[in-house]
Amino acid sequence: MLRTQVSLHNSGVKAARAAIGGQTAAAYVLRLQAEAALGLAIKAENKDLGQTIEIAFKELHGNSELLAVFQQRGMTLTAP
Repeated sequence: MLRTQVSLHNSGVKAARAAIGGQTAAAYVLRLQAEAALGLAIKAENKDLGQTIEIAFKELHGNSELLAVFQQRGMTLTAP
């Protein structure tokens, strides 16, 4: 019976999408597969934008708003 209720996916992203989309009740993935580093790239000619974003992220992190956003979505915020 369990074999008919289990589906295998070749990536953690596909497994998570299946769970989110309702094709499966749950997804089991490695932490490494479930977590992705978030990054931001800004062109060199937009230094002012980059500095503004850096200041905003420092403020969000400093006043715990960024942590709250992560926690509301069931995620863990870890320092790089």
